[in-house]
Amino acid sequence: MKILAASGQKPARSMTTSEVMTVLIYYAICSEEFKTFKAFYKYTYNQLKSDFRGLLSYNRITELKQEVMVPMTLFLNSIFVECDGKSFIDSARIEACHIKREHSHRVLRGIARKGKTTYGWFFGTKLHAIFNEFKEIIYFCLTPGNVADNNNDLMRKFASKIHGKLFGDKGYIVNKPLWEELYENGLQIIHHVKSNMKNMLMPIQDKIDLLKRTNICEGAFSKLKDRMSLQYTRIRSVYGYVINSLSMVIAYQLWAHERAITLKAAKLEHLKNGAAAVV
Repeated sequence: MKILAASGQKPARSMTTSEVMTVLIYYAICSEEFKTFKAFYKYTYNQLKSDFRGLLSYNRITELKQEVMVPMTLFLNSIFVECDGKSFIDSARIEACHIKREHSHRVLRGIARKGKTTYGWFFGTKLHAIFNEFKEIIYFCLTPGNVADNNNDLMRKFASKIHGKLFGDKGYIVNKPLWEELYENGLQIIHHVKSNMKNMLMPIQDKIDLLKRTNICEGAFSKLKDRMSLQYTRIRSVYGYVINSLSMVIAYQLWAHERAITLKAAKLEHLKNGAAAVV
């Protein structure tokens, strides 16, 4: 519904919730070229104005960001893919600021924590994500930086969303009672072993899939953090931080869907050509 101005004046500019969401997701898609939303909005304003007749100013659309957080969350949940019995898990750190400025940081003070990964200490949050073999997201969770990858509550939450085999690195080694609990519920965790652990035999296909995990997960996080702006330290509010994360994940998922369709079509064509050659 449009908000009209006083009689004799031009209609007041207005945008629907879906239009605001579209602009935010469009920025996420273009974030490789524009590292800030302000730069993107000013550069593409005239183009967007031709597509959205009631396009709002930059200041107004930033105020409306927090109002679309729930619709964007629901939309993201609707585009998650179903688990097919084979999943790959990993986490990526999202720095709120440089580790030396952790005590002076205020914006994400309530949710950011000091944590450590293989790359060293950081201050911020962690994105835990589960992918299928086509790099599509099955489920993801955003936690403080000090939450371990093999956190019991986190693993139980993931287990409610997936089934079959879950491939992870050494950070996903869980205690024996939890492993047995998850296994009884239909989820088998397969991971590399540490140097002080007894080596275990596994099917050759599981070894191959375990090696594929690095390419799948690291490639996905590289897309999110390096080519897109998931790693963004200019956030001015918690709402802005959450909205930025949601829009980046949505944009990535749409890209992954398109990529998966192309790969599946190529795989099907390859199988058809192989069958024709045999005949």
